[in-house]
Amino acid sequence: MQANTYRQAETEARPTGGPGPGPGPGPGDMARRPAPGVCLDCGGQTQAQGFYSAFHKAWRWLAAPNLCPACEEARLRRERAGERRAQAAELVGRARLPSDARAWDFGQAWDGSQAFKHGEDLAAWQRAWQACKSWHGGRTGLLLRGPTGTGKTVLVVCTLKAWVADKLDGALYLSAPDWNGDLGAKGPRRTAARELLVRAIEAGLAVVDDLAVDRLRAEAQRGLVRLIDRRQAEGRPTLVVTNASDLELARRFRRVDPHGRLADRLAEYCRPVAVEGLSFRQLKAEAAWR
Repeated sequence: MQANTYRQAETEARPTGGPGPGPGPGPGDMARRPAPGVCLDCGGQTQAQGFYSAFHKAWRWLAAPNLCPACEEARLRRERAGERRAQAAELVGRARLPSDARAWDFGQAWDGSQAFKHGEDLAAWQRAWQACKSWHGGRTGLLLRGPTGTGKTVLVVCTLKAWVADKLDGALYLSAPDWNGDLGAKGPRRTAARELLVRAIEAGLAVVDDLAVDRLRAEAQRGLVRLIDRRQAEGRPTLVVTNASDLELARRFRRVDPHGRLADRLAEYCRPVAVEGLSFRQLKAEAAWR
């Protein structure tokens, strides 16, 4: 990098009038060019690079680089990919993911389904896996719906992590039951819960897990309805997880949403994904007792 900067500065210092260097070194200059080096990656040749020195009014040579142009470009691509992975990992670390699902990705989720599920149960779950993996964000989201224990949270965490890696934008996970409990507390916990809602509304991607938990406080109901309304209006994607039907959603939010607008908006805003089949917890327990 320093050599490139020095060469650029020397080039910019070339005289603009009268006799001066042409577009490149002449035959005499080339004769003084040092012997080529050996690329440390592929073993090919690397050529010494020249620059015109305005001070000496002659061509000067930099030592041959350690990598040929192709290998240098490959190194830069690896470096950029590493920087993206580090940035994505930092963003995922700020997303407040549950600790038991934080390490999951789509590959591990697929292997887990192969280990415990079979037949139509396996096929149904893998259809949900494929629907989540093929989702690329945009202005809409996903609505994962299914019984307890079928892996909805794992799928939504995998989807969040893949989205962050692709977009390098911030995401936030919000567990409706935990957040509802914090709203019922006093002091700092309640203040933090209200601030968390603002962060969820403004995040690049928001996840609302266990949306239709029973006995949501009126403030929590209003906050969740507001979150969905704002994010839909502003074109921000949202991933929603629930085990409730549209009728159950309407019943559980009837205090602040008597006309059932929430369920109607979710149907328009989020693509439905059925996460069906047997509970992973049940299958793992049965496998442990064999």
